[in-house]
Amino acid sequence: TVIMQPPSQIRWHDYETFWALDMGAQNMMGDVITFPKELNIVNIDHHKTNTNWGTINHVDANAVSCASVLYDLFKKHNIEFGEKAAFALLVGLLTDTGFFKYINEGAPLVMAADLMDSYNLNYQSIIFNIMSQLNIEDIVFMGEALSHMKIDVEKKAAILPIPYISDVNYEIIADKTHLLTNYLQSINGTEFGILIIEKTKGQFRVQFRSRNRDYDVSALAQKLGGGGHKNAAGASVEAENIDEAIKKILALV
Repeated sequence: TVIMQPPSQIRWHDYETFWALDMGAQNMMGDVITFPKELNIVNIDHHKTNTNWGTINHVDANAVSCASVLYDLFKKHNIEFGEKAAFALLVGLLTDTGFFKYINEGAPLVMAADLMDSYNLNYQSIIFNIMSQLNIEDIVFMGEALSHMKIDVEKKAAILPIPYISDVNYEIIADKTHLLTNYLQSINGTEFGILIIEKTKGQFRVQFRSRNRDYDVSALAQKLGGGGHKNAAGASVEAENIDEAIKKILALV
């Protein structure tokens, strides 16, 4: 049984071990959590910016996804897993690599082929269910958001700001940001993109995407206390308003 709960609502004292997957730092949980001293934290990740914040840390910065790290561990230690786990590993691999857009070697393709062949997973069905599930509200949201895109010619940056809306829950907007990030990598004349969302007044969540494969947005995210991948990263920013937040970010470029 899987129970979805905000970290602040979890009774951490009831558990002996916390398996933290694909989580480069504790602050990525959003809520400020004080863990029990006796809690074992197993940190499994692939971000080069990982802070090794666990009790046990297994971080492979050369892996293209956290799913790849898990797959390699399962294979190395002969750990058997079923179809549901295989499906989850394949989806994790696909989404973390941008459906193989961010790979430059063949190991992820070998992993995908192994999972599909061994567990009879339907690649086309997975792609359809992930990529082709828009409704009219999503289209309206995308149109409204994209109408505010700006280009900083000097910094070669595409900037997509979403200001605070008092009657719209941040989580609703956050769930739709995946609809926008691809556009940040598609603008001619730019090297990277910034999606900046005002969560509450003065609090901003920022996502970075690089158009140029050699442009490392994780370095920019680290300057803001965040982290991530070379081509996809994130951070949080505090500023008086969204324009000041953008200036604060671009000053670091």
